Amino acid sequence: ALARGWSQASSYAAAEPAVDALTGLGTPSYLQLRLREVYEEAEYRGVAPGRRWALVVVDFGDVRRDELTDSEALIEVSRSLRLLYSSGQTVVRLGPARFAVLTRQSGVIIEQAEILADLVQERLQRIGRASGWGVRSSLQWHAIDLPASLGVARETVDRLTG
Repeated sequence: ALARGWSQASSYAAAEPAVDALTGLGTPSYLQLRLREVYEEAEYRGVAPGRRWALVVVDFGDVRRDELTDSEALIEVSRSLRLLYSSGQTVVRLGPARFAVLTRQSGVIIEQAEILADLVQERLQRIGRASGWGVRSSLQWHAIDLPASLGVARETVDRLTG
């Protein structure tokens, strides 16, 4: 019993955090957990995960490297994401300036990405950071229907995180 308790306690201590300390968004490991839950629900309901769920990837890939470490700007980006995706979607920070949203399939995914670009631009202008970020030109996004396999979904997240 003592060994089992020690083993369980040490596995909890080694677990990765679920929240990004800077942005307050979820982490890639939290997204992996949510994906497992989504796939379990899809299996229970007998539906393909991609029919109900999508992963929206938002990337500020063309932003200069020194701007990726601008904490104030990243906090504003995370606030914009939380404001736009505030109805139960899973929003995570995958990398320095890459984010993902696990959301239900809907007809408004494209519109949400356009609104996000405007919202981030407005927030960055308010703090005097918009000129360097060039949000409209640097924002790249795409929606991915969840694949049939949880393993493939997890590999996709790993690839996007790296």
